[in-house]
Amino acid sequence: MLTTMPLSGQSNQLENIVEIEAAYIRHLMEYTRWPESAGTNNRPLVLGVVGKDTAGLGGVLEYGISEVALKIKGRPFQLKKFANAKAAGVAGCDALFFLKSEQGLVDGLIKSLKGKPILLISNISGFASKGGMTGLAMSDGPKVHIIIEVNRNALKESKMDLSAKLLGLKKGVRIIKE
Repeated sequence: MLTTMPLSGQSNQLENIVEIEAAYIRHLMEYTRWPESAGTNNRPLVLGVVGKDTAGLGGVLEYGISEVALKIKGRPFQLKKFANAKAAGVAGCDALFFLKSEQGLVDGLIKSLKGKPILLISNISGFASKGGMTGLAMSDGPKVHIIIEVNRNALKESKMDLSAKLLGLKKGVRIIKE
């Protein structure tokens, strides 16, 4: 699931992309190591989805949590939705996924959360190279693939890391900044 996945079929391509992005988010959280000071070991992890969710990513994640009982690190996880990055409670999440509606605010968002043990993820183009921790990028070509872009510097500043199992993948993972 963590390597590149071809997405085919024009009619359902957006739905497929959203479902696959949801799976990638869950797996990124599974393979993330938070510092002990974050207190994530003894409670459910909290994922925040930030922005205008026109594609339905939050709904896909909610379905996984409530109907399929998805777990992260063997524990249930919680989903919180925020209309925008300035909403109360955003900084209380363990991971944040910034939707494309937040594109114009990315630089300020990253700056305000810098150094905090919050996994920052987005499908906004260039997110990892702008200082985000992990970006979900689309490859070019006849078949679309999702590539995980990783900014190791941003992870280190927050005393976080991704598993060597994920970082060692030859396909589907691109290290942006070491």
